[in-house]
Amino acid sequence: FRSAMDDGPERDWFFIDDDGSYLMFFTSHTMPKVNLDHPDAREAMIDVAAYWIEQFGVDGYRIDHALGPSESFFAALTERIETIAPDAWLFGEVTATPQLSRRYGGVLDGVTDFPFAYAIREYFAGSLTPRDLAEIEQESRAALDPAEFSWVRFIDNHDMARAIHGWDDDLENLEASLRLLFGVPGAPSIFYGTEQGLSHV
Repeated sequence: FRSAMDDGPERDWFFIDDDGSYLMFFTSHTMPKVNLDHPDAREAMIDVAAYWIEQFGVDGYRIDHALGPSESFFAALTERIETIAPDAWLFGEVTATPQLSRRYGGVLDGVTDFPFAYAIREYFAGSLTPRDLAEIEQESRAALDPAEFSWVRFIDNHDMARAIHGWDDDLENLEASLRLLFGVPGAPSIFYGTEQGLSHV
């Protein structure tokens, strides 16, 4: 990036204006946005992903902010990773509806199911009926078949308060929500500490 800012050969790897301003991840100046549709930038990023799998046996990746890159980037990433580790699992953090998440079918192995996470939280807080919860879960199934695509199901993560905090630290709600999480189709994901009943302090 420093080379790019000095008009180096990587300048087109980023979105830099003539005045030196540049696109960034939200408002973080330390995280310039990479142009992953530029062939050289794309190859460099995929090389990094391949390196950790080839050299250290990483099993796959959780891709943060998967709404950012294009589908063609993920298709290229998946194609490369499958050649070196066919069983590697790539899933994206996607904060979108199941309908919008359909764009990842065939290019990633799965995505996070935020609508279902919010629904579980609301259900155990008493603001959703069982029917409401079932309908929200079925929307994901209708968008992409869980037998072919992994909906990553969760009740909380690092971007939100712990679910138990919203339930007034009710351990019974926590246990019931985890039983539900493991009972629906998809890949359950547990935020470290939730299994111990940690609250949001």
